[in-house]
Amino acid sequence: SISSPVIFVLKKNKSVLVCLVSEQTIPNVQFIKWYFNQNPQKINIVFVSTEEMEKKEKTQYIESTLISFKDFFESDVITTDENDMNKVLESLRCYFEEKQFEKIIVNITGGTKLMSLAAYQFFIQLENAKIFYQPIGKPLQQLYPEMKKYDIFEILSLEEFLNAHGIRFSFNNECVKDWDFNKTD
Repeated sequence: SISSPVIFVLKKNKSVLVCLVSEQTIPNVQFIKWYFNQNPQKINIVFVSTEEMEKKEKTQYIESTLISFKDFFESDVITTDENDMNKVLESLRCYFEEKQFEKIIVNITGGTKLMSLAAYQFFIQLENAKIFYQPIGKPLQQLYPEMKKYDIFEILSLEEFLNAHGIRFSFNNECVKDWDFNKTD
């Protein structure tokens, strides 16, 4: 008997946002908020992380900060070796050969230098990718397929800032001191 070839039908997702995870969570939170404010539509987010960052729950901190956007995204985490460019490339290759996306938006601001270099090298091979980087205190830069600068200024609330650092708090809207004391200079 002749067996027919196996055919894989891949679901073509609309867009994916790729973020490299590192100690600093704020750049990813600001980038994701900026992207959602520009493109308020459902998207997949892929966090490229490391075992150390996952133990420190950095991806969870980023996601918990984006709770107001939770209905707009689903996320995956790719865990890789931040000190081995070939392993980072292989991790990206394995993930993206299983899925297809119309648009790939990549933020290489986080991660290690090797992770950023590997992501840049991987995604410039894809014609549907856009790569972004934001130096500290400077405008967001699109690096690929064309070079552009964006003045982004995404203000984080105190709650978002604390959540991005894994700090939880509760607020019951009660003053510790009486009203007369609070209204004095």
